[in-house]
Amino acid sequence: MTLPTLSPSFIRPLQFGSLFIGLIIAIYAATQSQAAPLLILFIALYVLTSNFSIPLERTQVSLIPLVATSSLLIVGLEGALFALLLGLVLAELTRPLWTPLWQNISVEPPTWRVRLGLAVLYTAVLSLAYAVYRAQGGYLPLPPLVNATVAESLPSDPNSDTLLNLLWLTGAYLVAYLLGHALISLLQRERPAHFVTQSLPLLTFFGLLTQTFALFGAFTYSAVGLPAYVIFAVGVALFTIISWVSWQNRIVMRQQVEQFAYLNRIGTSLRETLDLPEVLQRTYEQVTQLIPADGFFIALRDDHGHWERLIAYHQGQKQSRPTGGYTPDDFTRWVGENGRLLDLDPDNMHHAARYNLTPPTPRPDAWLGVPLAISSKRPLGVLVIQRLPPSKPFTYWSREILLAVAQQASTAIHNARLHAETVRLFNLTDEQLARRVEQITAVLNSTHEGILMLDTAVRIVLINPLASQLLAIEPELDAPLSTSLAHARLGYDPAELSQLRHQLAQGTEPPPRQTVYALPAPAATGRPVYIERTERPVLSENGQIMGWLLVLRDVTEEQEQAQWRRQFTHMIVHDLRNPVTTLLSTLRLLARQLPQAPLTDLTALVETAQYGCHHLLDMVDSLMDINRLEAGQLIVEAEAMRLPPLAEKVIAHMQSLADEKQVTLTAVVLPPSLTNAVAEPVEAQLPAVWADEELVRRILVNLLDNALKFTPAHGRVTIELQPDPQPIPGYEQGVLCAITDSGLGIPADQRDRIFERFVRISRGGAQVRGTGIGLSFCRLALEAQDGRIWVEDAPAEEQGSRFLFTLPGIPLFFEL
Repeated sequence: MTLPTLSPSFIRPLQFGSLFIGLIIAIYAATQSQAAPLLILFIALYVLTSNFSIPLERTQVSLIPLVATSSLLIVGLEGALFALLLGLVLAELTRPLWTPLWQNISVEPPTWRVRLGLAVLYTAVLSLAYAVYRAQGGYLPLPPLVNATVAESLPSDPNSDTLLNLLWLTGAYLVAYLLGHALISLLQRERPAHFVTQSLPLLTFFGLLTQTFALFGAFTYSAVGLPAYVIFAVGVALFTIISWVSWQNRIVMRQQVEQFAYLNRIGTSLRETLDLPEVLQRTYEQVTQLIPADGFFIALRDDHGHWERLIAYHQGQKQSRPTGGYTPDDFTRWVGENGRLLDLDPDNMHHAARYNLTPPTPRPDAWLGVPLAISSKRPLGVLVIQRLPPSKPFTYWSREILLAVAQQASTAIHNARLHAETVRLFNLTDEQLARRVEQITAVLNSTHEGILMLDTAVRIVLINPLASQLLAIEPELDAPLSTSLAHARLGYDPAELSQLRHQLAQGTEPPPRQTVYALPAPAATGRPVYIERTERPVLSENGQIMGWLLVLRDVTEEQEQAQWRRQFTHMIVHDLRNPVTTLLSTLRLLARQLPQAPLTDLTALVETAQYGCHHLLDMVDSLMDINRLEAGQLIVEAEAMRLPPLAEKVIAHMQSLADEKQVTLTAVVLPPSLTNAVAEPVEAQLPAVWADEELVRRILVNLLDNALKFTPAHGRVTIELQPDPQPIPGYEQGVLCAITDSGLGIPADQRDRIFERFVRISRGGAQVRGTGIGLSFCRLALEAQDGRIWVEDAPAEEQGSRFLFTLPGIPLFFEL
């Protein structure tokens, strides 16, 4: 009998309900004690600190020892053990609520065995510390210290030293805590050297930190009362969340940098071979290095629409090719017919039934398929990875990575097919070759690479139009390849060409090779042209060498992009340091000021940390959105909105940066007429616009940040909003926004270039910071919303720059 599967919409309320019921039980169990609010607070802290623990190789670190020691001093052993055990149970019940937070990182959360062992460890350590503390004459719980000193509040005992007893308590807890982790590491067979060098220092640091703040929290409650301890608990919760988020961001950033570097190696690896099985095998090896998966296969389709699964792996084992033809499953067929990515997991797998799509067997937990295509035409095939239950869904970053790999693999597969077809045709007899001349000519003329073939006498026997274009010649067939042409247009050294002539004449098979060389820069562009020359011998059926095949590909754009990537990597690393440094500095300042700073100061520090996080996130989003905007893949969620309220929010967000630079930041709304100015607010006189509010917000943030960047101290930056005097056809009247600064301005000959990607213009020799993607994003985002952007000189009294953009009004709908 198969139990019905609960839908995600039912599981979430069930999980929240379990948390609520657990808290009600805790309240009921503690209502007969005055410590009920404290117990509930301790339980909530246990749930939070347990689920936001930072995993190590075989264990995890958290602020649970802080909560345990402070609860022991405040409510005694019975209350502390009750809160610890119930808190850990509730943490396990609510753990699925935090599972989505782990989906964007490659680190696996601690297993249930580790969590169970840690629960036993925390209970045993707390009991042992209590025993040592009581053996030394310690007093529990700590009495109130309001209007009294410690010595006056505690019982008089000539043999008791309160401070020494507390040191015994924290020391015993720390030693037992470290020994318990060492025992867990030993039982789980962690390398002793790794535990001593990696885990032990971090565990010791957290142990000292938690015990110190545990004493501080206990004395805070004893001296001030419950309200002060609530503030202390909020600080502990904020520190736990911020520490976990910072750890996650560091893991994600390191993972993405490694994958970017790996993608470059993938492209190089796939271009090194023209053998189709080798291309498919390398694609599998590269994909599984980047994205863990239980299943992988590539299904290709020929010109007649017949499918063939050429490579497949299941849990690391290579599967044999199906005999008697191959019929793809419904998911694979849908991707191949629609040419679109399909990502299914337990949360959206039920949508497949709406389109009559049957999941493959065995049923996967996560299924991700991307089309293999080199143009907008019908895809060459489909690349699929899947995970069997139980497993995590594929992340957004996994989809982006797989799309990038699929694009490179598509070109390699297409080239391998063309090469295989070319070699097959040259191995035919003269009579068969004559019948295939028209077909091979069509294939050569449609390929994206230049193809040149030489016979054993180094005469040109085949050349396609693209090769003629790259070589800038119209050679005659059967004409010998001249030394000057080989040197100037094919990049051969005289000695290299001489060796090739000798090997072909002797019937010796030269080894395949690949070379990138530069052609002279055309006068029209002044930019050098880079050609990738791939060479391999053409052999007959009996292995005799028939000639030498050269595949020429224009890689100028790739070379320039590689240079851009190096420059961009330098810029992005330099620019990402600012928000990360701000965030880390704020966290260090928060940690130092947490014991004594008022709540308002702590709130300001948290807001500063949030600003750094938002700034970092906007930079990453802009970089990703530029690629999607250029490809037309970003979905613009336009709706009717008004600009003045959004402009006020953005100004409030940027005000701290303006104050830091001593720049005045203001907004001005120009009404369409003075007659209506009294009847209604000026904000209401501006027409509504039809735009995506999030994109418009980021456009305003980029433009204001750019203006503040180049405005000197005591300068001015102004936002002006007014009705668009030139409405966009098909829309009602929109809004014209002008952002004016009092900086040094932009040279007239540079105004067309500033909206290009990675272009940074120095104004008056000022040092330029930033990645050069902000204005490019603004232009693409506005064009996607039928708006436009340009730059002018500021008014004479400002002597700066004036960036203007328009957004359309409400679309005009006509009844047919």
